Amino acid sequence: MKKVFIAVALAAATVFAFGTLASADTSPKEATLEQHFYAHAHTNFGGFASIDLQEPVNPADVVVDVASGATHLGGEDPSFATVNFAGYVDEDTIRVRVIGWHANTVTGKAEFRYYSDKDVDIAVSVHGRTTAAAPTPANCRVSQAILEDRPDGGNHGIWAIDQLTRTTTICEGTSGQYHATVKDTGTFNPIEGALSPNAGVTIAGSVGTPAPNGTVTGGFTSDFTASPLFVTYDASSRTGTFTGSTPTTGSWVGGFFSDDAGADLNDDWSWTYKTCSEQWVDAFPSDGTLPADGDITGAPCPS
Repeated sequence: MKKVFIAVALAAATVFAFGTLASADTSPKEATLEQHFYAHAHTNFGGFASIDLQEPVNPADVVVDVASGATHLGGEDPSFATVNFAGYVDEDTIRVRVIGWHANTVTGKAEFRYYSDKDVDIAVSVHGRTTAAAPTPANCRVSQAILEDRPDGGNHGIWAIDQLTRTTTICEGTSGQYHATVKDTGTFNPIEGALSPNAGVTIAGSVGTPAPNGTVTGGFTSDFTASPLFVTYDASSRTGTFTGSTPTTGSWVGGFFSDDAGADLNDDWSWTYKTCSEQWVDAFPSDGTLPADGDITGAPCPS
């Protein structure tokens, strides 16, 4: 009986001791915003790919970094390939774009290329912001959309295909009076054989080298009226991914409200297109028609 009592007492002491340790180990830990992982994805025609995050995030709270997660991307010139963060699809998914410089075996020159329709490995790092993002004012609404394979019209017809991220901020001033700011960032691919957007010359690369792609930035504002306090505001038709030419830029802001009036572009619209060798500015009031506005003709990159 004495041995049994001692054994029971020791067992009870052991349970008590480890119970105390277990309680310390399982106490709630501070939440972390960190995510670090590799993802396998497949790019579309424009070099874009979507990647699922390990945990959903609030974009205002985090910074996302992406990079090549392998020794090569698609088997082409790995040392010159870059992966760019291209925004959020939703709180669970990000978009990236893979671009790089491909060596032309005929000319020996480097050519700007998207990694289209390829399997790629991407390194993703998510971490909290060191400085909190400025909050959106209560009288404003912000939304973002992806515009894929969007035909771009110059002064002589369609001349390029764009891949854009469009951010729309709409704020209410006095009751029912709204001001929208629309910003575009992205890239464009000139269409060889089409007419250049300003002078109307045929877009063509040099021998053995296609016309180089480039970047585009710009946007516009709009002032209009609608029901006060955003009661008829609905961003669902202007959020997500859109392929092709619709919704049009002229009708973009009007799609946020069911009863808007006057949601047209103000006379401040402007987009700037740049390649490694050329630039064209399409802006009010010249419409990109002046010699000083430049042009995109497919001139090759400087050697």
